[in-house]
Amino acid sequence: MKTQYILNILLFSISLLLSSCYYDKEEELYPDTNNQCDTLNVKYSTAISQLMSSYCNNCHGANAASIGGSIDLRTYDGVKAEIDRIYGCIDFQQGYSPMPQNSSKLNDCKIAQFRIWKNQGGLNN
Repeated sequence: MKTQYILNILLFSISLLLSSCYYDKEEELYPDTNNQCDTLNVKYSTAISQLMSSYCNNCHGANAASIGGSIDLRTYDGVKAEIDRIYGCIDFQQGYSPMPQNSSKLNDCKIAQFRIWKNQGGLNN
């Protein structure tokens, strides 16, 4: 009787152990490879022009004279002329107006890409 009781407890414990939940992080099991930050191949023609188009050109584009402080960032020449100012603004540095205006700070990847492009001379490639 005592042996049967111990055997039942042992079987119950083993079944509980085998059927218990585990907590793995989804990000580790299924990494999002589409959301990688490429800081090795930063080019104006890809990363920087896309950043400007997505976050800046609504105000600093066709309507630049009326709402964008007369700063037009639709072209390479326009971005290159304001490269230091743009970086100060998107990095929320002291002395610069945080941009995009009335929005949260760009993610670290986009800021790093702009900084890398700027530090490499802001080439038009």
